[in-house]
Amino acid sequence: MKKPSYDFNVYVLNLIIALQKGSRLLNPYSKSFKQLGYDIFAIEKKFTSSPSGDITPEIILTSKVIGNTLLFESTQSSIDKKLDKKSSRENQLTRYKNTELDNLKDIAAIPAASLLSFDIPFIVNDSNSSGYIDFFSKNPDYPFPLLVFNFIAQDNLYCIKLLQNTFSNQNTHSFFSEEIKFERLNLYIPFELNNPNKSTPVILSTTTSLLLRYLNKSKAGTIFTTEQIASEIFSTDIWKIFEPHNKTNILRVINTFIDELLNMSPSFKTNYFKKVDTMKYEICISDNNKDFIMKSMNKRIFDFAQSKINPNYAVQQSLFENQ
Repeated sequence: MKKPSYDFNVYVLNLIIALQKGSRLLNPYSKSFKQLGYDIFAIEKKFTSSPSGDITPEIILTSKVIGNTLLFESTQSSIDKKLDKKSSRENQLTRYKNTELDNLKDIAAIPAASLLSFDIPFIVNDSNSSGYIDFFSKNPDYPFPLLVFNFIAQDNLYCIKLLQNTFSNQNTHSFFSEEIKFERLNLYIPFELNNPNKSTPVILSTTTSLLLRYLNKSKAGTIFTTEQIASEIFSTDIWKIFEPHNKTNILRVINTFIDELLNMSPSFKTNYFKKVDTMKYEICISDNNKDFIMKSMNKRIFDFAQSKINPNYAVQQSLFENQ
């Protein structure tokens, strides 16, 4: 079986989310994990963890049920095996190693009830795992649970398993001690949040689909917002825990796209939908002839979106002229 193309960091992040949400695609693992009581506290939250500097875990899970917190870090980067030649990855490891409990409580604002213990699991890919095993073996003062995530071609399954070190909480350690194998995964966040080249096409594509749904299904006078679109792209519960800077970046992409669409034709603002506030819009299409209007507009809106997603997409210059 040929190894499928997948984004390592995206899959790892969504794997942790799926376990926490109890995804059916990951049963029976997700059902067992759900019993540990972990909630998603933050995604890509940057904070000062110690005098050594800042850290930005991919995702933080907290459990008041077992009093434990997990700060997951995933990476495809290799580690420099020469300990006297400090790499950026080793410096990051040092920042994580020096993480202080008080900073998790006072700066990251993690509830004290979830901080009876905490762990910093590192998830790496198979090709770089040996370097991390060697580093952790030689440096026992880096007690991070080390997990490897890869695709097993002969089984046609993805797999994550614990390679080294232990989790502070026995129940959590027991869970990750068993290999987790699965065929498919829900992508709650389908791109890396800090990678505009990958995130923008997905945001624009989904925004286009939602916008067409609003225009086709909603009555004249209906209000929709960019915040509403964003919460539908990711689901409300995921969207609400995004960090403010990630929310701002995503809303900016959506808002700019819709504003550019509106500015393509003067009549578009009066016949189809108009901007009524900074990130708020009102549908203007008359219910009497909506089907006729939207039959032609669906293709035009789609073509405009494709021209933004793919600059090579052929779009007529007169696309919105005299419309």
